[in-house]
Amino acid sequence: MNKQELIDYLYDINCHADLKIEDIADELCENYVTPRISYKKNEIYQEIDIFNNNTKIGEAEVDINNKMLSRLNIYEPYKNKGYGQQIVRALIDAYNIDNLWVNADNDIAIHVYEKCGFVIKKPTMYLMEMSEKDET
Repeated sequence: MNKQELIDYLYDINCHADLKIEDIADELCENYVTPRISYKKNEIYQEIDIFNNNTKIGEAEVDINNKMLSRLNIYEPYKNKGYGQQIVRALIDAYNIDNLWVNADNDIAIHVYEKCGFVIKKPTMYLMEMSEKDET
């Protein structure tokens, strides 16, 4: 979506009526992230560096054969700025991703993934620790 299309869309939905639409569009276009993806044939996993303009803001890994997002890391200064959804949606489009793993206690990531259409199917990973040995 280019800036003019975004301006037209914002006018159509009439969001942020108290703000100037062109300013919102400038902000969104400036902060929109397009992952830089360099695909190498015959690789099982694709490593992806994520840039906003020329600044690296994170990295991801996709299991190409299983269409799975296997890792996503947005660097600390760029978290909670809306990049997560943009990145996940771009990766879904680029790799046809239809599944992923996420730690059950990672509420922020779960929220982002749910916003992108993923649903929790079942808990299949458990943290296991050695039990204390019986000293009798």
